[in-house]
Amino acid sequence: MKKKLTLVLPCLGRPERTKRMVECIANQDMNDWEAYIMGDDCPYFPKMLHSDWYRDFINEMTGRGNKIYSTNLPDAGDRPNYGSHVINFAIKMANSEYFIFASNDDMIQSNHFRHYLSGIQNTDLDFVYYNSWVNPHNMIRMSQPVYGAIGHSELIIRTDFLKTIPPHGPQYGHDWKLIEDMMSRTDKHKKIPGEEPTYYIMSVPGKTEQGID
Repeated sequence: MKKKLTLVLPCLGRPERTKRMVECIANQDMNDWEAYIMGDDCPYFPKMLHSDWYRDFINEMTGRGNKIYSTNLPDAGDRPNYGSHVINFAIKMANSEYFIFASNDDMIQSNHFRHYLSGIQNTDLDFVYYNSWVNPHNMIRMSQPVYGAIGHSELIIRTDFLKTIPPHGPQYGHDWKLIEDMMSRTDKHKKIPGEEPTYYIMSVPGKTEQGID
């Protein structure tokens, strides 16, 4: 039976921030979702997988009716790949109605899953997008469908539709390429206005979050 939502979280380095994002996932105020939390040939990921806190996390989430898929994928041989290897794997395997993305150096609010679902459930839309919060600039990113003004963090996509889109490539900007490909295939998309952002971008090029791994 399909879950309501799939989240993909590629992990490469940044173990403390990875743990913080996992805790954000654990704190979601809804259930009936699956998460692909996967190392991208990450040297730190096996230690996390075998830790007591991560086993407790999986047990708690499973008890709440959710599913966690975790492994450390080998190097795809196309570095740099910006998590594309993990993302493509998760899209292929996803068994859900809708699909969202997260980065292991960012944060999400406890209502993030429910918030993103609220704009697309019970519609015929193939994808919608929201604003996000850019913490280094202390500002809301007012998302719009142009390069540099939208990315994975703002998207929720109908999973069956996402599976028809060409796979992510290894290059920087593959999230924008995904959006271009989706817009070329459907006009059933829109921005969801209003409400405070629930996705927090914690680092941007040239301004990396300080004080944590």
